[in-house]
Amino acid sequence: MAFETVGDTLNQSFHRGPIHATVLALKVEVEAKKILPSWATMISFREGRLLVSTPSPSHAQELYLNSAVLIRNINEALGGKVVEKISFRAGAETSTPASEQA
Repeated sequence: MAFETVGDTLNQSFHRGPIHATVLALKVEVEAKKILPSWATMISFREGRLLVSTPSPSHAQELYLNSAVLIRNINEALGGKVVEKISFRAGAETSTPASEQA
């Protein structure tokens, strides 16, 4: 009788179940945090499209020029072609909380 690791069992069950997209998005988020600059944050990941927030259009342009390298690095870390395209949203999710505006 062959035994498999718990990690392998969980990975196989995630591929078969409806939670697969959520788990994949979490894996992409972990890798994106390692690769993206500190001023850039992941907003969402769906169907191969990664959406990243930047503080300004110039930051978005900088990442856009390096997007092929970012896609390759994330996909290599995940072991397959997961991210197909990266889109950027300048100024998204960078507002200060109301408590700090006063």
